[in-house]
Amino acid sequence: MSSEPPQASVAQRTARWQRAALWCGALCLPALATAAAQPAPMSFAAAGEVIRTHTLANGLQVIVWPDHRVPSVALFNWVHVGSRNEGTGTTGLAHFFEHMMFKGTTHRAEGEFDRLLEANGARNNASTSQDVTVYQDWFPRSALELVFDLESDRLANLSFEPQSVEKEREVVYSERRLRIEDSNPAFLDEQVQATAFLAHPYRIPTIGWPSDIKSWTLDDLQGFYHRWYAPNNCTLVLVGDVDPEQVFALAEKYYGPIPRGPVAQPVRTVEPEQTGERRFTIERNGQNPLVQIAWHAVSADDPRAPALNLLQTILTGGDASRLHRLLVEDRKLAVAVDSGWSEGFDPPCIRNSPICSIRVSRPPS
Repeated sequence: MSSEPPQASVAQRTARWQRAALWCGALCLPALATAAAQPAPMSFAAAGEVIRTHTLANGLQVIVWPDHRVPSVALFNWVHVGSRNEGTGTTGLAHFFEHMMFKGTTHRAEGEFDRLLEANGARNNASTSQDVTVYQDWFPRSALELVFDLESDRLANLSFEPQSVEKEREVVYSERRLRIEDSNPAFLDEQVQATAFLAHPYRIPTIGWPSDIKSWTLDDLQGFYHRWYAPNNCTLVLVGDVDPEQVFALAEKYYGPIPRGPVAQPVRTVEPEQTGERRFTIERNGQNPLVQIAWHAVSADDPRAPALNLLQTILTGGDASRLHRLLVEDRKLAVAVDSGWSEGFDPPCIRNSPICSIRVSRPPS
C-alpha cells in the first residue's frame, strides 16, 4: 500500500472493508441468532450487492450490510493504526489504546461504557494487529443509537486521568510478561518476527517492547490519540438488522461533529530483499525444543492470498494435514505442527508455517 497513489489506496481500503462486512455477517450474526428459522441460502456475490457505503464530510467511512434474518447487529470500528504506525520509544501504544478506550471519557465515568452496553443486552471486545485496532460491538437492534453515542464519545473525548493511565500501564506490562516472556512459543515468535524484518515496522511486536511500555509519557499518549483516533482514520462496518439510511443518519448525528484529524502518512519503508538465510538460537528452560521457520509472504489484497490460505490448511490444518501426518504420526519427529499468516496491508511473513513452530520431542539431529 505504501507505493500506491492515494486514490488507489482509498479504493483498496474500501474493498477490504466491504470484505470485512461480508466476514462480519458470515461469522458474527449466526452466533447471535437464537431460535430463528433456517435462512434461505445466499451467494457471496449476492450478499455483496446489498452492501451500502457512505463517507462523511470529516472522512469517516461507513459500510452497511443489512441482513434482517435476526434482530441483532454487529458493529466493527476499524481504526487504521497498529504497530506499523509506531516509532522508537512508542512501541505498543496501539495496543495500549485498545485498553484505554474502555476507560472513561470527559462525558462518562470509567465503567459506564460497559455498564450501559450490558444493560441493553450488548457485549463488546477489541483486538490490535500490525495494521489496525478493531473495536467490536454485538447488540440488539434496539440499542443501535446508544452504541453510536458511546462509540463516538470515546473516539472524540477519551479521558487521560493519570491514575487510570498508570493502572492500565501495569496491566499491559503484566500481560506482556504472561503472554510473551513466560511463553516459549510466543517469545520465539516475537524474536523470529524481529529477525525476519530489518527495516519495515512489522518487526515491532504489537504489545510493544518492555522498555517502551515503562517509559510512555502523557504527551506520548495524547499525541498518539489525537493523531490516529480521528474519523478520517476510521471505518465503521455494520452488519445486521439495520436500515442503511438510518445508520448513515446516526453516523452524521454522532460522528459528523467530530473534526477531521491530520492525514495519516503511509508507511514508505519497503523491506529490502533478503539475500540469504537468517538463523538464531534461543536457550531457555522448556519441556520440548521449538523450531520455527518464516518466509516473507504477500499482502492481504494480493490475488494469491486465497491460495496461500488454502495451502496452509492443506499443510498444517488439523490432524489430517500433510505435515501433521508426516512429522507427528509417521516419523514421530514432532508433537505438534502449526502455521500462521498475518494478513497485512504490506507483505508480512508466514510464521509457524510449513515446518514451523514444530514442538519436537527431541532435538533435531
